[in-house]
Amino acid sequence: MIAFAHEHETLDEARARTLELVLPLDDDAWCAWPDPDFSPIAWHLGHLAFTQASWVLERLLGDDRLSRPFARRYAQDGRPKHERAEGFEREATLRYLDEVRDALRVAWRKLDRRHDLVREGYLVWFLACHEHQHRETIAIVRAATVATTPAPPLAPVEAELAPPRTLEFPTTRVRIGTDAYASYDNERPSLEVEVPAFAIASRPVCVGEWLAFVHDDGYRRDELWCDAGRRWREARGIRRPSSWGDTALATPRGWRPLDPRLPVHGVSAFEADAFARWCGARLPTEDEWELAARSNPQPVDPPTYAPVVARNAHFLGGVWEWTSSAFAARPGFRPFPYRGYSEPWFGDHRVMRGGSFATDPAIATASFRNFYVPETRACFVGLRLAWDR
Repeated sequence: MIAFAHEHETLDEARARTLELVLPLDDDAWCAWPDPDFSPIAWHLGHLAFTQASWVLERLLGDDRLSRPFARRYAQDGRPKHERAEGFEREATLRYLDEVRDALRVAWRKLDRRHDLVREGYLVWFLACHEHQHRETIAIVRAATVATTPAPPLAPVEAELAPPRTLEFPTTRVRIGTDAYASYDNERPSLEVEVPAFAIASRPVCVGEWLAFVHDDGYRRDELWCDAGRRWREARGIRRPSSWGDTALATPRGWRPLDPRLPVHGVSAFEADAFARWCGARLPTEDEWELAARSNPQPVDPPTYAPVVARNAHFLGGVWEWTSSAFAARPGFRPFPYRGYSEPWFGDHRVMRGGSFATDPAIATASFRNFYVPETRACFVGLRLAWDR
């Protein structure tokens, strides 16, 4: 556990990584709104400062001077997303970030370590992870902005794609989730479950494999698609991953050549389901995925903001992976620290697991449950195949 007197340094380190990502971008990039589901970068930066001021200064110390005046602009339930870059001023945004961080450094020693939000390092973990998640969202917005520009005529990479190994699991009892205090409410409490026998691929599906699906008319073969997926595909004219140009891949760092060895990303759960059927496979359940990840532990690389070649038995930090599991509460679930993080999304969202090339190691854990509606494509999300045994 980090010493209490130095916990704010963890927040400083998170902020430094955020600024490293955004400061090289111009004002147009900060204000771009390329996807209706994701707010402009400028709003995310102000929201980070507002959240820290709200949780630490206002909720714990009763000082709302750096939160209340900014609530309409930066609170989650403030302005609608398409208005969130209006009135943007770069220097004012950076000044607000600095003012809140300076105030937190002074306030930190005043916090009561016995408070539920503070004890066992929860508060610094919560705020740091909040920044990590928004930093990844900033990277998503940046990649989506790149995808709105004309893709250059890059030559695809010519490389051999080694087939994945198949990891076999007999019927197994496994403890999933966590009981760590510094964790998300939907991960707790841990639970022992029985997972029937199954097999799972040792790596995510790669670009070269998805190209074969496209060339085999996978996007037009209705028998591969569920009814909701077919309606969604036709309504939007979906014919390839959202991250693809003709021969290039949109990333937060710009366009890069399609490489058959890269994990595919930019696909919805509907697309992932259809691809799995095309392969005679299925998506894993989240319990299967967690069992396999815990059985093949790997260190998580720092964020790169660009896809990396898939590695066998690497479950964390490549691309997020769709599962077949609906996002739901586990027995004993208790909302914390606020009801709105998990509870409103139970039922109609699908679970993603693993973490992407833009995910911080603090987030990319075997128990972390990401969740989005199944038509989501802008995230750095792909899939891994599974089979019954």
